Amino acid sequence: MEQRIIDAARALRAKLHGLAECSGEETQTKACLMEFLRGNTSLRLEDEGQWFCAVHEEPGAAETIAFRADMDALPTICGAAHLCGHDGHKFVVIPPNWLAFFVRFCNIHILYYHLP
Repeated sequence: MEQRIIDAARALRAKLHGLAECSGEETQTKACLMEFLRGNTSLRLEDEGQWFCAVHEEPGAAETIAFRADMDALPTICGAAHLCGHDGHKFVVIPPNWLAFFVRFCNIHILYYHLP
């Protein structure tokens, strides 16, 4: 994997960790993820209000695989915090080369859901 992608993914992970928002309030988290995906992938983004789906359509593919990643953090006395690992969920499937692996070897459509 290119160092540029590794660096971008690390920066995204750090930014997401700092954007802890409780369920149903993930406006900054969603905007951050959509901005990253627009700037670093060719995925089509479908904005569904509180959540969105990043879509890759592979020409000729007959199969579809879906991944989901929760965007919410846990409420705490001091606000919200990523204590449950959801910031990691989002981070793990974001890097463009990770998605490209499935496209290249599996010839499938990919749906990537970001949910509250």
